[in-house]
Amino acid sequence: MIIGIDIGYGYVKAAGNAKQVIFPTIIGDKKESTGLSDYFGSTDDYIVSIRSEGEEKEYYVGDIAITNGFARKWNSDKTVDLEYLKVFCGTAFAGLLEASDETEIEIGVGLPINFFKVYGEKLKKMLDGISIEIKINNGSYKLFNIKKVKIYVQGLGAYFSSIYDENGAVKNMDLLNKSCGFIEIGYRTVDYFIVLLGKKSMTVPEAYAQTLEKEGINYAFQDVGRSLLGEYKTSFDIIEIEKSILWRNGNLEIDGGDTININKYYESAIEKLAETIKDKINIIWQEHSNRLPIIYISGGGGDVLYKYLFKFYKQCRLQENAQFANALGYLANMKKDDLNEGKAVENTNKNKKDNKIPVKAK
Repeated sequence: MIIGIDIGYGYVKAAGNAKQVIFPTIIGDKKESTGLSDYFGSTDDYIVSIRSEGEEKEYYVGDIAITNGFARKWNSDKTVDLEYLKVFCGTAFAGLLEASDETEIEIGVGLPINFFKVYGEKLKKMLDGISIEIKINNGSYKLFNIKKVKIYVQGLGAYFSSIYDENGAVKNMDLLNKSCGFIEIGYRTVDYFIVLLGKKSMTVPEAYAQTLEKEGINYAFQDVGRSLLGEYKTSFDIIEIEKSILWRNGNLEIDGGDTININKYYESAIEKLAETIKDKINIIWQEHSNRLPIIYISGGGGDVLYKYLFKFYKQCRLQENAQFANALGYLANMKKDDLNEGKAVENTNKNKKDNKIPVKAK
């Protein structure tokens, strides 16, 4: 089974088996149940149990980790915790695959442009060949074996998903020979690059590819926090602002038992963030910012920032299923490679058959 997985600073996105799964990249040790939650309907996802060498550990993962007071710390110090990595991957696998599905997994995963050279091979070695025995919520344990790992430069997934479908077949012939730009906006980072038509083939000039490390959607939440501090003289955790925007239509509980709506602060912060991203990208892209035939906007932040970036890039287009673009692209590229390998084997076998030396009858 081939799976594309995008383990972002904000969310884990995974695609495979004609399904998609997404959850916040937040993890915390599960607390012992008091029984109180049994009276309040279904809980948020996911309660995860992972078993290794006879020991079992339980975690809150995703939304339920948020509601239990945990915050994002994945890769905050630019290191990777193997246990957390296994939990995030295993949770994605269990969400995509049924009990009857095969459990031998091939995965494509990405890293931001500025981190790829330093951490790419390390991440590959961490994942390659490991086994993950895991169950989510009230399900049964499943054992997943990762038999192949391919590490991509983040953002390339968006490019691949614009050209290939989920099975690796070409769906956009026109783009195969057209210069284009990509701005992939994540929770904490923005990856951007240009694909240009060169003399012999399409190429990605290194001079126009970078990662902005402090311009993801999280910085709009931080900007909202600064505005609220200035007006209400009260500080709010970023996670509370995020929950207000994403879960409660902008309604935020403040001191004194009052509730305010913070959507106007968020809209202002998003507009300011879009202009910052544009200014920094234009310094690198220079004349290409206006001359590229098309600029794709992707990533979870792309859905939010697109209408503001369109003011600066009239040729920009919001990519279909923008938040899953990387995961779908990794999946598509691995499927394409499988198709090509299959054709190569078929052609080799055909040639062997055609080139047999005839045996003369005696």
